[in-house]
Amino acid sequence: MKNSLEAIQSKKDKAIGLYEDGILNKTDLKDQLEKLDEETRLLDDRIVPIEQKLVQGSKQEISFKMVKRVMNHFEDCYKNSITDEQRKQLLHLLINKITIANDRKIESIQIQMNNEVVRHFTKQGEDKSSSDDDLSSPFSIFINL
Repeated sequence: MKNSLEAIQSKKDKAIGLYEDGILNKTDLKDQLEKLDEETRLLDDRIVPIEQKLVQGSKQEISFKMVKRVMNHFEDCYKNSITDEQRKQLLHLLINKITIANDRKIESIQIQMNNEVVRHFTKQGEDKSSSDDDLSSPFSIFINL
């Protein structure tokens, strides 16, 4: 939708250029700009609710209890892994990004908390701590070392 808005702006610029070159008369320019403005309004009406929903989703709180439960279960799973490949897969599931400084030391680790991680690292039969723990969007924790 944002790309469509950019395309509409490009069309407006072209129409103005055609008017300036004398190819398009003032009435046709006005009609074209009104049509493009209406398209812009329709797109904006669709974009605003989506952006609001995204902002609300990103403000979702995750309880400390849920993070602690996931991390404890991750530790158990990691220790009980038989192969290096299993450990590698567990780390890939939990870690989103590792930042390394120029001196080749780990600067920070970004841990992701999303539905897949929560499902994998919470024990079967345990109740969720709250309805907010059903994550619709990823949540990251930065650990600066």
